[in-house]
Amino acid sequence: MAEIVVALAAVAALVLSIYNTRAQRRDAREQQERWQREEERWQREEERWRREKLPNLEVQSDSRGGYGLRVQIYSLRVVNSGGSPVEIRSLRMVLPDERRLPLPEANEDVKAYKWETEKPVGAGLPHVLQPGQSIRFATEKDGLDATLRRAGFTGWADYRIEVEDALGNTYSVSEWAMLGEPFTEP
Repeated sequence: MAEIVVALAAVAALVLSIYNTRAQRRDAREQQERWQREEERWQREEERWRREKLPNLEVQSDSRGGYGLRVQIYSLRVVNSGGSPVEIRSLRMVLPDERRLPLPEANEDVKAYKWETEKPVGAGLPHVLQPGQSIRFATEKDGLDATLRRAGFTGWADYRIEVEDALGNTYSVSEWAMLGEPFTEP
């Protein structure tokens, strides 16, 4: 009889042990799922905070010319899509070899043909953009090409126009130019 009681106690202990093991695994899995949901929630909150609080500039470009204009104007549009004011400190060209040069200043032709909402490159910096605001800068497209030729580039040249804010963050737009022979001073 004692053997039966011992056997029943052993079976009961085994069943209880299996039950507890499964319950611990279930609890651990539920805890891991809770942590994962919490981590995802914090990531969403951090992303929302970044969008709303941190500076974020979008840089776009276009050029226009012909139709009676004597110059081809290169226009750079900078939009503050972040949630805080951003101070634009500099505009520059990033050459194919990663050298950085200031954008060529706008000449008198550009100043005469620029849009009312554009600022000539070389004027208007530093400039503070409030959230949702944008600004345009204008220069002569030939000036950009001449800068590349002076730096020794010919043929096809990929480069970037870079905007730097007061915190040292940089934002850029990719550009290209088809250049002739290297520029030589007369």
